[in-house]
Amino acid sequence: SSPSQLLRFGLSAGTGRRIARGLDIPELANGRNVHLWAAITPMPQLVIEPSLSYEQLERRNGEEIFSGYVMYTRANYQVSRELQMRVLLQYNDFDKNLDVEPLVAYQLNPFTIFYVGATYGAADMTTHGLVGTDRQYFMKFQYLIRK
Repeated sequence: SSPSQLLRFGLSAGTGRRIARGLDIPELANGRNVHLWAAITPMPQLVIEPSLSYEQLERRNGEEIFSGYVMYTRANYQVSRELQMRVLLQYNDFDKNLDVEPLVAYQLNPFTIFYVGATYGAADMTTHGLVGTDRQYFMKFQYLIRK
């Protein structure tokens, strides 16, 4: 649905038989899923896109194989024609981890772009909540060389 230029959203859901592949011996199981998403544009240069996906799988006798959700948000901010900032946030309930991925891109022209970004990971490893597990920084320069 798109009730205004500021907000778009959607919902999908499904149920049915699915193959439980993560088991020692794969089997046919009953599954359900729900996916909610939105795109919020509070100003023309900022777009925030949250989503929530829930999955459940259970044996035919009703015994749960797994259930959980993934929450994801992407925020894009277009500072100027050349400069863009983005951050991705994802919490995975199955693995109990959080990923944060900020990125800055500077695009001089369609063939020249410079990226600077990072990835941060955290997991629920203690009773104190999320603990940092990994961190990476990166840079990329892309330039088209013509003959």
